[in-house]
Amino acid sequence: MTVIRFNAGHGRGKKYNRGGIKFNEGDENYNFTGLLLEKLSSYDVDAKELRHSKGNGEFERDWDTIRNWGSGADLFYSAHSNAFNGQATGVEVFLSYKSIKYYNFAKELTEVISKTLGIYNRGVKFQNRNTGSYETYSQANSSKNDWLNELYLNKAKCVVLVEHFFHDNINDTNSYLKNRDKLANEIVKVIAKHFNLKLRNSVKEKNNSNKNNLAKVTVSALNVRKEPNDKSKIVTVVKKNEVYTITDVKGNWGKLKSGTGWIYLPMTDFSNYPVDLTNSIGLYKFKTDTNIRYNPSTRSNVKRVAIKNSMVSITEIKNGWAKISNKDEWFWLKLATQIKEFNVDLKTDTNIREKASINSKIVDRFIKAKSTKIIEIKNGWGLINSKKGWIWLGLTSLKK
Repeated sequence: MTVIRFNAGHGRGKKYNRGGIKFNEGDENYNFTGLLLEKLSSYDVDAKELRHSKGNGEFERDWDTIRNWGSGADLFYSAHSNAFNGQATGVEVFLSYKSIKYYNFAKELTEVISKTLGIYNRGVKFQNRNTGSYETYSQANSSKNDWLNELYLNKAKCVVLVEHFFHDNINDTNSYLKNRDKLANEIVKVIAKHFNLKLRNSVKEKNNSNKNNLAKVTVSALNVRKEPNDKSKIVTVVKKNEVYTITDVKGNWGKLKSGTGWIYLPMTDFSNYPVDLTNSIGLYKFKTDTNIRYNPSTRSNVKRVAIKNSMVSITEIKNGWAKISNKDEWFWLKLATQIKEFNVDLKTDTNIREKASINSKIVDRFIKAKSTKIIEIKNGWGLINSKKGWIWLGLTSLKK
């Protein structure tokens, strides 16, 4: 199997802005590399990124993998964007002298990036370790050494460092943002062509279930995994616009009716998530299809789209943004309407308390499987219809 390793250049946050007009270079390198991996997931390839997020929020190199700089990899792709004086423009690819036989691959990369973004093609470059000077293909040979350690120390068969555009040039930046998804598709096509990648076998299934349990794939290719986690074995791949029936939901993962495996639901239009009322401060229904973002900001990437009339429980409100219960997901609260009364089923025998507190006096008890109407929410507690008292909503499930 072909092995590809990506290095998203630099790190996370403002200290890695590097002159970026609309984003920090390090952050966007990481995001774009993730997009490339998403596109590659439809191919039978071992592709990974060599940075991961630590608990402190910084991106760190995966030193266990990167220690030998691309050892065992067919392709090592270092993703960057460029900066100079705000006027410089274009794409350029640095190719390792050791990888000179892959010149046509590097050359085609510059051509498709230039064409897709409508920017100047600065070509394929080599940089001499002894002099620091740039060299062209006609001047290069495999006996020379690379200026950059990332290329010089690298043990992959093909090593490229790609400066996709200039992030301090407003025209380059706007073109990139407008064509970002198309650019990823075109780059992956070039990689697939030169490294002979084969498409994975897909899975088809008929579905005749309730439309609320259907999930339409919204990305070009989506892995189906044996278990509901991103470390589990990839069984196969499903494609954009294919529709599947979901029979079980665990976190953000949905089980396919066919039994083939699990898919990551934020990469689909699925909206029938179980509503978690634990610690809820309110239940809401979306007035329109609504972007669900990773962070409370319009600058944050869209994680998924919640469809009109689907419901969600929230646990926090910040500057007009609402956080979805037990998820690192946010949406603009004005795009939803609060549901002030709703019915729940009891998942277990449940105490009814005089006030919305675990320390409050028990006034009665509900038996498991009983249903009741909630007319008010307060910090995860629900006031029952009779106004007899409060129950802990984490012990209930929303009755739809």
